[in-house]
Amino acid sequence: MRSESFRSNRQWHVASNSRALGCLTLFVLVLLSAAEVRAQTITVFDPPLSRSTNPSSINAEGQIAGNCGDAFTGTTRGFLRDRNGTITPFNPPNAGFTQVAAISDSGQVIGSFSDTSTGTFRGFLRSPDGTITVFDAPNAESTISLSINAAGQIAGRLREISPGLRRGFVRDRNGTFTVFDGPDSTEETRAFGISAGGQITGDFVDPITARRRGYVRDRRGATTAFDAPNSSTTIGLRINAAGTVLGQFTDTLLGVRGFLRDRRGPITVFHAPNARRTFPSDFNAAGEIAGHFFEVGTGNRRGFVRDRRGVFEVFDAPNSTSTSPRGINQAGLVTGSFLDESIPGIPGVRRGFVRVP
Repeated sequence: MRSESFRSNRQWHVASNSRALGCLTLFVLVLLSAAEVRAQTITVFDPPLSRSTNPSSINAEGQIAGNCGDAFTGTTRGFLRDRNGTITPFNPPNAGFTQVAAISDSGQVIGSFSDTSTGTFRGFLRSPDGTITVFDAPNAESTISLSINAAGQIAGRLREISPGLRRGFVRDRNGTFTVFDGPDSTEETRAFGISAGGQITGDFVDPITARRRGYVRDRRGATTAFDAPNSSTTIGLRINAAGTVLGQFTDTLLGVRGFLRDRRGPITVFHAPNARRTFPSDFNAAGEIAGHFFEVGTGNRRGFVRDRRGVFEVFDAPNSTSTSPRGINQAGLVTGSFLDESIPGIPGVRRGFVRVP
């Protein structure tokens, strides 16, 4: 296991949610971007014998879950990194490929894997003691787990054996499944996020327009569709206890951007500074958002944290032009992966990082 720490400075930037910036807003922009400079520490890590490292999620305790490529077998396995830096690799039984999606604050890890004995994708839940429970949604040839809440409810998507529909699901901690579709849709439904209260967000294909639209499903099972302004696609990614949705959409004129949807419906659009495309990944209870963007001019993939005021902190992992934050916890710690370009003669190695503000 390798671990390295780097300390550096970064600037805070602001992106306005309005299409037109007035003189006062521009003045505030200059003041903030010039004045607020702070320090950060980025720790780089790799599981033992790995050729690539891809963290997916970080919990309140600072535990990080993800997957890594085995340097010898070429297979992909899961890993859990404790806050002290200890890394434990794991795999469900008969796993050929393991994809870790999330870790709860109690240390439960969820994801999916290809079962070499059945030829299907199956879901799994790893308990804090290391016990792995394998599960399949009803009538499913593939079960993809994507999110877990504090109550142990798991949300995800499935593909039915017959007639092959792609649908959303929620699995209760007792193993009971509820399968559902987006409003008036049997085309495709995906469930990406579940709140502490059991609200779910994701996207579905509208049967009339064939567009991807966002939705919120409440704990009673009622679903509400929504669209970001001027969008061709809208995807809900995460939802918090207050019912706020974090997501991304494709603006028909300006490309991919991020948004926050209030539980009452209003949508706030945001865009990283000097960004061609903005991709949010996760947010915490303090309203901090982590994600990445592609920079105009350089094309570099850079990381960001946006606070609840709309102020952006832009950062890069060391020796990299490709930084991809995936998760942020309540303390503002960010995890993700980056392409390490410091090794001569090698195009780049995918490594994990944790950033402490």
